[in-house]
Amino acid sequence: MILLYLEFSKIIDLPCCALHCTEQSPKTPDGIALLILHTKCKVFYIFIILSLLYCTKKVRDDMKNQEIFSFEDAWTSSFVQGNLELWANILDTRDILCIPPRMTVFSQGDQAKYVFVIQRGRIILSAPSPSGNEKVLMYAGAGCIIGEQALIAGAEYPYQATTLEDSCFYRIPAQLFLKYLSSNTDVSMAFIFNLLHKNQSLMAHIADLSFKDAEHRLIQELLFCAEIYGKQQGDGVLIQRVFSQENLGKRILASRVTVNKIIRELEQQSLLHREGRRLVLDNVDKLKRMLDIYDR
Repeated sequence: MILLYLEFSKIIDLPCCALHCTEQSPKTPDGIALLILHTKCKVFYIFIILSLLYCTKKVRDDMKNQEIFSFEDAWTSSFVQGNLELWANILDTRDILCIPPRMTVFSQGDQAKYVFVIQRGRIILSAPSPSGNEKVLMYAGAGCIIGEQALIAGAEYPYQATTLEDSCFYRIPAQLFLKYLSSNTDVSMAFIFNLLHKNQSLMAHIADLSFKDAEHRLIQELLFCAEIYGKQQGDGVLIQRVFSQENLGKRILASRVTVNKIIRELEQQSLLHREGRRLVLDNVDKLKRMLDIYDR
């Protein structure tokens, strides 16, 4: 700001004490000269204010462009997506890979060689245990990057990535991605914001597991599934994808028995019912209100 002030002082021939012109400017009988000096002060203040307004708007616009996911809804699950256009400078259609649902992109412990930018679809990031159980960490959608651990030499992927539906993604060699990070500010900012939002998602997920009971977590997950896969059916919402009780249990860190018990209780309250292997949420508004009560 000081350099900006000095440069501007040169342009308008403004003395460096102009910020204090009303106190320190020399006494002169020439009223016109004093008026000119005061005018220069005002011009300088206007210049600074306009500069600050411009910078503020630019930062706000950058934040808006970098926005990945809104956590305004308390019942939103751990799902992160982004603006694919932010990665436009580094994406090459020759690097696109498309694979069907329930296929592994990479496994936990694999040597990390590539960074992936999701073009479309959804990918589950999970951590399997030695006993065969699996814990879902988050879901990644279009515009999200995964496998960023490849940027650390010799690192392994700390989680498994599996497609939830037909998905396409860009596979970028780690060394090439590092080159983009060091030479392109837009890519660096997109990368930082992606990491921040993934961290925010994980922190919210940890808080849910720490402070909310299984019923709260299951209702939250069902509402998320209805938001992503739901189809209006009468007064209710049909979750078009099939989720087994075991799979739902993995997603909320609860046993299949617990999930089955909670679903039966919700059925008895006429909040949902089963339609074949799918679930229909009969009263979404009441389920949301239940979450609000839990959070108080």
